[in-house]
Amino acid sequence: METAGIPFAELFAGGGSVHIAMSRAGFTTAYANDFCRHKAKSYRANCPEVRFDPRPIEQVRGHELPHVELITASSPCQDHSIQGERRGFGDGERGVVAFHVLRLVDELRGLGRAPKVLAFENVPGLLSVDDGRDFAALCTSLVSHGYVVGALLMNARQFLPQNRLRLFLVAVRRDVAVPRSLARSGPVARWHTAPLKKAHAALPIAVRAAWRWWTLPAPPSHPPTLTDLMEDAPADPRWVAPLRLEEIKARMQPQDHAAIEAARQAGVRVGVTLQKRRNDASGAPMLRQQVAFDGVARCLLASEGHEAQQLVVVDDEGFRVRPFTSRERARLTGLPDTYVLPANIRTRELTGDAVVVPVYEHLAQHLLAPLARAAVSASVQSRRAPVQRARKDTRGGSTANRPMKRRTTRLEVGLVPEAHQRISALAADANVGMAEFLLAAVDRDLSSRGLPPLPRYVPEPRRGIRSGGRRAAPSRRGAGARGRIGVASTPVRCPGGKAKVASRLVSLLGATTCLVEPFAGSAAVSVRALLTGATDRIVLAERDHGLRCLWQVVSAGTSSEFRGLVDRLEEAKPSRAWWADFVARTDGDQAPDVVAARRLLASRFHYGGIVRGGLARDEELHRHWRVGTMVERLHAIRRHRSRILLRGDAMQTIHEFRDDGRVSFFVDPPYSFAGGPGARLYEHHDLDHAAMLSSLARVRGRVLVTYDDRPEVRALAAQHGFSVAPLGIRDAHRRARAELLLMKGTGPPLPLSG
Repeated sequence: METAGIPFAELFAGGGSVHIAMSRAGFTTAYANDFCRHKAKSYRANCPEVRFDPRPIEQVRGHELPHVELITASSPCQDHSIQGERRGFGDGERGVVAFHVLRLVDELRGLGRAPKVLAFENVPGLLSVDDGRDFAALCTSLVSHGYVVGALLMNARQFLPQNRLRLFLVAVRRDVAVPRSLARSGPVARWHTAPLKKAHAALPIAVRAAWRWWTLPAPPSHPPTLTDLMEDAPADPRWVAPLRLEEIKARMQPQDHAAIEAARQAGVRVGVTLQKRRNDASGAPMLRQQVAFDGVARCLLASEGHEAQQLVVVDDEGFRVRPFTSRERARLTGLPDTYVLPANIRTRELTGDAVVVPVYEHLAQHLLAPLARAAVSASVQSRRAPVQRARKDTRGGSTANRPMKRRTTRLEVGLVPEAHQRISALAADANVGMAEFLLAAVDRDLSSRGLPPLPRYVPEPRRGIRSGGRRAAPSRRGAGARGRIGVASTPVRCPGGKAKVASRLVSLLGATTCLVEPFAGSAAVSVRALLTGATDRIVLAERDHGLRCLWQVVSAGTSSEFRGLVDRLEEAKPSRAWWADFVARTDGDQAPDVVAARRLLASRFHYGGIVRGGLARDEELHRHWRVGTMVERLHAIRRHRSRILLRGDAMQTIHEFRDDGRVSFFVDPPYSFAGGPGARLYEHHDLDHAAMLSSLARVRGRVLVTYDDRPEVRALAAQHGFSVAPLGIRDAHRRARAELLLMKGTGPPLPLSG
C-alpha cells in the first residue's frame, strides 16, 4: 500500500516546511494550524490547497479536525532553547502548549479516530531542561495515552550547510505492528548521541519499557556547501559600511585574521562571521568576532541579537561582510526557490523557526511513511472477519479436572498476524492473557446491556500453598484468580479495598514517575503499579496505626523486624482460638513487627477485612487461609522498599505533591457522607470531602478518585471540574455493584469497565 493519500494534520505549521517535506514523502496535508498571522500569510501564499486554521491551538477542538492517521507538531522552543531563559514546562508559557496536542488526541479518541502516529520536533535543550524532567514528562504522557515512543537527534548539516541540531520524538500507538527494520535493540551512534542516551536513562521504568530506538538510513554523502547556495548576484547585498567593517576587524583575534588569509591562499571565497560575548583577561565582558571557513553556516535564529551571523566574502583586496539574503536563508532551510518569501525581517523569523525540509523529508520517507503504512494496514486487516470454528475438547489434564473439561467448549479463532499482534499488545497492556482479554470484552458488552458476565472454568492448582511450614490441601475456589494476580498484589484485606480492580485503575492512571495514595489502606493500586513497573515510586499516607506500622516495617524496617513479621504470620493457625490466644499474648506489645502482624492478621480473621466487624468462622478461615501468599507478596514489596515513601496525614500529602506535574494521585477516601459506611468501617473516617476535592482540583498531574454513587458526590465533582464515570466492581462475595470514578488530567485510552 502506498503512502499517497494518507492524511495528516500539521500543528504549529509555521510557513509550511513540514507540509513540503511530507508532500514529497507522499502524504496529504488535511489540516494545518498556526496562530502567527505573518507565518499564516506565508503558508496560505505557498500552500493554498491546504485547509489552514489561524486560531491559537488552545481554541481548537478535536471534532473540528478531519480524520488523520498522523499528527506532526513543531511546538514553540523558546522555553527550552539555550538562546532563551530555559524556564521549561513548569515556569514557561509557550512550550507547554505541546500538551494541547495530547488534549486533541484525547478528544479524537473519544470520537473513535485517534491518530496512529505522532511526531514532535523541538530543540535538543528539551532533553536537559530541569535535569531532563520536561522530556520525561512529555514521554510519560505519550506512554500514558497508549503509545510507544522513541527519539532521534538529526543535524541539518547532514543535508544542507547549516549547523542546526533538532530533536524528533516519534510515538506510535501500541496496536500498530512496527516493522522490525525501523527500530534497533539499542542506540545508534548517528541518531542517538550522548544527551539523548542520558535523557533516556532518566526516564521512568514504564516509559523505558515502551521505548523504541528508531533508526534511519545514512543521509546523503555529499551535501551542498555554503558556496553552492549563495546567490550569484543578489538584488540587495547590503554590504557592511567601511567604518562598521573596521569595528568588525578590531574585534577579531590574530587567529581570525590568519584564518581569512589562509582562506584567500586556498581559494576559499565564502565563510561566516559571528559575534560572541567573551571575557577578557581581566574578566570584563567583551565582543569577539569569530570567523569560520568550513563551508557551513551556524544555526539560523529568528532573532539573532548580539550574535548577528553574517557572510564573509574574501577577494584579492581583502574581505567584505554582509548579511544573508532572504533567498539564501530560505535555501539554507531547504525551501525551494519557487517559495514566495515575505519581507526580509519576516523571512528571518520564518526561517529561524522553521524545520529544515530535507531533514524532515528524510524522517518522513524512512520512518513516518513505513509507520503510516503499518497503521493503515492494521486498520484494514482489523475490519476483515476472522474464521471461527468451535469444537468439543475432551482432552484432560489431571484426573480431577477431566470431568469439568469435558463439560467445556473450546473456541478457536483464526487471526491474521496483524490482528494477533494488536490483540496481544492490548492484552499485555491490561496484564492478562489474550483469551481472558477477549472474554472481558464480551463481559463489558453484557454489562452494558444489564446482563450477568459469562461463567468461567477455573482449573485447580497443581500444588498447595505453603502455610505454616506445611503444604496445605489445594482449594477449589478462586485458584484461577490467584494465579492471574500472582504476587503483584497487596497482602492486606481492607473494607472497600480496590484489589479486584487494581489492574484496571493502574491502566487508567498510565505510566507515571510517582503515584501518591493519600488514603492508602491496603494500597492495592499503588502496590500493583509499583510491582508491575507502571511507576518509579509510590507515596503512601495512612493514619491507622497498625497499617502505618505494617508499611513502615515492609519499606523501612530492619531485617530483624521484617523477619519477625514474617515469622508471626507463618506460625499463625486458622482458628478463632489461636487468634484469641495471639491477641492476649501480644496485648500491649508495641514493637513494630508485632503491631504490623496483629493488624495484618486481623484483616484475615475478621469478615471482609473489617477489623471492627465480627470474626469469621473456623471453616471459613480454613477455606480462605492463604498466609503463604501474604508472605510472598510481602517479600515482593520488600524488594522495592527504596521506592516507597510514607506519610501520615492525607491532606498534607496532597498539598505536598499537588504542584508536581510528574505525580499522579489515586484517592480512595472513606465513604463518610451522612448515612455512609465510613463510621462503621474505619477508625479514622472524619474528612472534609469538599476541601479534599478542592485541593485535588489544583493537582497538576493525573487524578483518579473512587466514591460511592451519591448525589452529593456528583454535585461536588461537577463543582470542582472532575469528569465522572461508573466503576463496576465486585465485593468479597462476588456481587456486582457500581461506584463512581472521578477523573482529572490526561490518561491512557483504556475502557472504564470490564
